[in-house]
Formats: sequence, C-alpha cells, structure tokens
Amino acid sequence: MASIKIHLDTRKTTKTGHFPVVVRLSHQRAHRNIPTGLRAKKSEFIENGGMYRNNPEANAQLLKILQTYSQRLREIPELTVINASVQQLKSLLHNSEAKAEVTMYKFWEREVEHLYQTGRTGNATVYKFSLSVLHQLHDFCKPFEDLGYKDILEIERKLYARMVKVNSVGVYMRALKAICNKAINRIWWTSLGTHSISTQSRGRGKLLGCFPWMKSVGLCSWKLQGIILSFTAPCGLGS
Repeated sequence: MASIKIHLDTRKTTKTGHFPVVVRLSHQRAHRNIPTGLRAKKSEFIENGGMYRNNPEANAQLLKILQTYSQRLREIPELTVINASVQQLKSLLHNSEAKAEVTMYKFWEREVEHLYQTGRTGNATVYKFSLSVLHQLHDFCKPFEDLGYKDILEIERKLYARMVKVNSVGVYMRALKAICNKAINRIWWTSLGTHSISTQSRGRGKLLGCFPWMKSVGLCSWKLQGIILSFTAPCGLGS
C-alpha cells in the first residue's frame, strides 16, 4: 500500500549546505519525491519526526502539506492505487485536489470561467453576478459540506432584508442550487448511485427540508418564495 512522509532529501545539496525537504511517496518498493519548497540543513532537521528542530512556523507548514497529500491519497480509489505505478501515483497526488481543498467560491469561479470559455456568456454572467451578490452575504470560502440549513435561511433572510425582489432572489438561489448540483456530480456522488436535483414552481412559501446535503439520507428541499429546489440523494449516504 502507498504511504507518504516528510523527508530530507540529502542526495543534492546547495552551497550553503541546505537540502530540499520533500514529501516522499513510497509505493510498490519504489519512491518518488514531491517538492515542498522548503530547505534545511541536516543539523536543523529531525528525519524520524519529519520536522525542523527549532522552526515552529516551518513545521506548521509541513504539517499542512502532509495533511493535504494524505487526504488526496485517501480519496484515490483503492483499485487505482493498486494498479498505478509510483510515478503515476505521484502525478495523481500532485495534480489532484482533495474535496476539502475545493471551496465553494473556488468551484463557482471555475464554473464561471468554464462557461465563458465555452461561449455560454449568458449563464456565465448570471453565475458571476449571483456569486458577487451572495458572497457579500455569506462567506463561500469553505467546503460545500460546511454549507448548512441555517446558512441558507440566513442568506434568504439577508436578501429580503435588502429589499431584493422575489424574482431576483429566485435567480440567485437557482444559481446556488446549480453550483451545488455540479459539485455533487463532479466531486462527490458521481459513482455512488443515481441522483437528481429538480426545480418546480409553487406558491409563496418558506424554506423546508434538511441541510447540509452531504449528510442527507433522502430528500432535501429548499422551498423559497415561488420556488422549490429538491435534492434527491442516493440512499445510505451520510449519517
């Protein structure tokens, strides 16, 4: 099974006697190094612990790097890991992102850029403007699973407190729903079963259902003013 650790690569040195600190990937009795951008002298580094002797800031940075790559490795399907060479696995780790690394804001921006690149300027403009409005009301620089039921209620409340028209609220919330829909398909549930998100027109109402959808066990619905947004999740997900 593949494993990773922090390692001081002493094969190459600089004129100052520093060596590169790397993430060492071990797989099928072979090894590859992933740069961290940090350097240290032998006397400054504890190899067994994978840390600096007297540099808390650098150690905190190394811990964060190690946690990031560890999470990426855990999220690679086991069969893929078994069949991959150490070089292929290094490429996967270096070029992929763990779910927690993909914030809502980053994902939303990427989707806007993708829509512009594919010529869907109208949708891109709506998504971009919706993000600019909603991000003023709520911090989307967090993973999708951290968006909770109360957050949706609070966003809606703030929109109406700003005297935003019902139709505009519908536009913004449909954009948020669409981004969540795309995230479900691309990040989490692609291989876990059938699922759908539907929109239906109804009378005036209030927010219903359960959130966050990452912990749902069935149907989640947002019933906003004039709109019902339904999230149907595969059975058995979350707890």
